[in-house]
Amino acid sequence: MTGILLARQGLTVRIFERQCHPRHHIGESLLPATFPILAKAGISHEELASRYQPKFGARFYDTQMDRITTFGFESHNTPASTPSLQVLREDFDSLLVERACTAGCLVQENAEVTQVDYKSASRHLTLTDGSSCGFNFVVDATGQSCMFARKRGTRQLVDGFGHVAVYNYFVDLPPHDQHDPRYITMYVFDGGWVWLIPLAGGVTSVGVVLSRRCVVPGQTAQDQFDRVTATMPRLHRRLQAAKATAPFRTIADYSYRVTEKHGDHFLLVGDAAGFLDPIFSSGVHLAISSADAAADAIVQTLKHNNPSALPQYDAYMRRGFAVFERFVDWFYHRHLVRDLFFMPNQPANIRQAIVDILAGYVWDLNNPLIKTLETSHQAGKTQCATV
Repeated sequence: MTGILLARQGLTVRIFERQCHPRHHIGESLLPATFPILAKAGISHEELASRYQPKFGARFYDTQMDRITTFGFESHNTPASTPSLQVLREDFDSLLVERACTAGCLVQENAEVTQVDYKSASRHLTLTDGSSCGFNFVVDATGQSCMFARKRGTRQLVDGFGHVAVYNYFVDLPPHDQHDPRYITMYVFDGGWVWLIPLAGGVTSVGVVLSRRCVVPGQTAQDQFDRVTATMPRLHRRLQAAKATAPFRTIADYSYRVTEKHGDHFLLVGDAAGFLDPIFSSGVHLAISSADAAADAIVQTLKHNNPSALPQYDAYMRRGFAVFERFVDWFYHRHLVRDLFFMPNQPANIRQAIVDILAGYVWDLNNPLIKTLETSHQAGKTQCATV
């Protein structure tokens, strides 16, 4: 995405992809706030809506209390007639590569970068085949591999969030009257949660997220999945009637922040700049938002010699990341779903504040819930683990 936006600004862009598309990737749920950025890259909502599953909001099912609450995305930011979407990432990412080529980027697949020299006068990067390429500016978009952050020691795990995610894709999942396919559904239980994301073509992504204390050592990925879903009779019956389409996959230790998102002649975007527990589908939105902000910062740096552009990018992304991080922290440590989402006689402004964060509008300083999150953070992060 960064490459598309830079190429549309007239810069020469080379993209090195470690793998060849299409390739598997998790993270299917887009947020409403993402689509204006995609439009800037020439990818319209109408085009995407013709190939992907619509999503009108999110539902949270409290398995302990046996109750469900629904948050539709309609607000002053997002009209009810414009749904978000749930994408198959193999297809969506391939579309982005295609549009990068159309925009004028030179894309080289199966080309892994092994070393980046950004300090010498002859800045260059080296590939696995030994070839090299010079650059004026380099963007680390290596995802959770976090090439720059790992080498510079700036990647920090976030404790207390989901520790392991086990997931698969299912077909022929029987419908349920409480689970409208136009909504993503999260089953919340003590120690984790389960996602149900309907995709186009009758496919449903189902994943189990476990806190560290709920992981059983020695169990296979499928055993972990089956053990949790068996405690949810309604979901278990549906899964028993469905068919898994692939081996179960696992991701572990995926919640982390990166303390340094830029430096001389380099900048980090997407998951390379940090990633959180996926409970609120923040991953793709933060990645695309960072691509947009990064492209502006790079243009300001290279074309206008603006020394403040990169620090401003860093500060901007820290603010958005922090809102989601504190929201996730509330989910795991302050009974966010049971105490706030199911609040009796919930005030309209509070409900709207929740909807706007769920929709991705995390830079809206007029949101009273964002102000509360910031206030509680200033009161001391150490309280989160004990409240």
